Amino acid sequence: MINKLFNWARHPFKSMIQPGSTSGVSNPSSWLVDWFGGGESASGVRVTYESVHGFPAAWASLNLICGHMGQIPIEVRRKIPTGGTERAENNPADRLLNKKPNDLQTAFTFKQTLQNHALLAGNGRAVIMRDQLGQPTELIIMF
Repeated sequence: MINKLFNWARHPFKSMIQPGSTSGVSNPSSWLVDWFGGGESASGVRVTYESVHGFPAAWASLNLICGHMGQIPIEVRRKIPTGGTERAENNPADRLLNKKPNDLQTAFTFKQTLQNHALLAGNGRAVIMRDQLGQPTELIIMF
């Protein structure tokens, strides 16, 4: 079992590619379409990130979940010498996560959008922009 896992890790796509077959943009192989989340669902309808936003029940559910997640404060904590932790309110990360992550978003919008990406795309990621001293200055959402 372990050897099979190691072989897959060295050549993850080997079992998906048929010898002599080609796959391109105009005629992709089925494994390639599945890899990027395309294709039809069990009902025969193709579900994408964009199409979910057009479905009222899905939009309402996402709006409810992400809206509540956006309201939750994120505490940045530091260890104290006597043991335990305390809130690090003067930490730059605390300001970015709870007040203003970047020039375009409020903390609420940032957390709401990050949660939306996590639910729909499987991950919510942000790039940490730093100054010359290595201090975080901005959080920019990636998608």
